[in-house]
Amino acid sequence: MPADTWTDIARMTACLAVTAVGAAPLLLIRGATATAVRCWLVVTPVVLVLHATVNAVFVAAGFAVEEHPLAARMPDPAVLVAQACFLAPLVEEVIFRGVVLVTLRAVGEWLTWVVLAVAVGVAAYYGGAAPGVFAGLLGLGWAGARARAIDRGVYGSAVLFAAVHSAVWPTPIPLFVLGLGLGWVAVRTTGLLAPFLVHGLFNTVSVLYVLSGWAK
Repeated sequence: MPADTWTDIARMTACLAVTAVGAAPLLLIRGATATAVRCWLVVTPVVLVLHATVNAVFVAAGFAVEEHPLAARMPDPAVLVAQACFLAPLVEEVIFRGVVLVTLRAVGEWLTWVVLAVAVGVAAYYGGAAPGVFAGLLGLGWAGARARAIDRGVYGSAVLFAAVHSAVWPTPIPLFVLGLGLGWVAVRTTGLLAPFLVHGLFNTVSVLYVLSGWAK
């Protein structure tokens, strides 16, 4: 494994550890806040490992891995933190877990199929053929997921959440797993505070990683 890869792994691990230490006091707050931190501690390492694995497989197979816009230029740190750690999680959780998830759970299954079809179009529009195919496979996967009593609101909102991030391919693959975790904790706590916290803490790790890279 190249030395740069080990350096990136060490940086990401350090960023995850720093965020975990900062989030630890939130475990003392009972209810949705503590549940959010516990969910984040489980979901984040899984998503990060999946992200690294998918990228490594794509590179080894000779496929292009899109670079996130934040990695291409140095953003203003205050603006980056405000947008990535607060504004984006707030807006996205209101849309995906507050509107899409709740609506899918309240309306018949036919709407789930509509949302899954929309996700295919969104993925293809923003990312091209590969993300579109991936979203299509997730749509077909709903047939098996519903047989296992997986919540249609959680599943449908996770697919659409992944699809809107298709411009940075293959990021939607691990983000689908993140979306499932965010949906689960939203249903578990019957609110948006927990998924907002999980989302914000997840993005904090990425922000620290980006800033540490530019500080080198």
